[in-house]
Amino acid sequence: MGTDAGTAWAFPRPEVVLGLTDADFAGLRMTFFRTALRAAAEAVTKRGEEWSALPADELVPALCTIPRIGPWSAGAAVADHTNRFDLYPYGDLAVRTWAARLAPSIDWPADEKAFAARWASMTGDHLSDLTLLTLAWGVRHATGGAV
Repeated sequence: MGTDAGTAWAFPRPEVVLGLTDADFAGLRMTFFRTALRAAAEAVTKRGEEWSALPADELVPALCTIPRIGPWSAGAAVADHTNRFDLYPYGDLAVRTWAARLAPSIDWPADEKAFAARWASMTGDHLSDLTLLTLAWGVRHATGGAV
């Protein structure tokens, strides 16, 4: 991400991830994720430049070609990277939970697919903004106001 001080990275560069040993992953309590993280790092090394030129809605299926990366992870990653929260898997439990707390008078569908359809219909052209707002509100309230 760009900052006034230059580029800042929230995650290690792909070559750093590829250099981690199994013991390193265990020490980080990331053993379960090591194969997915290694696959993602390898894929970014090979196709990162190509992917950086893709529009956000084409990046989601591109990321799904990485072993162990599915539509939820790809959509969430692209949403975080691009601020396109219409690409976030907005039928997931987090959005359902916080929407129900924000608007308790609405009879929200419990089913993920039905909720997603209703959410998209209700939010219309503001799907991205309202999904992000709902998630942010939820994080703030789940942490007792400390973010």
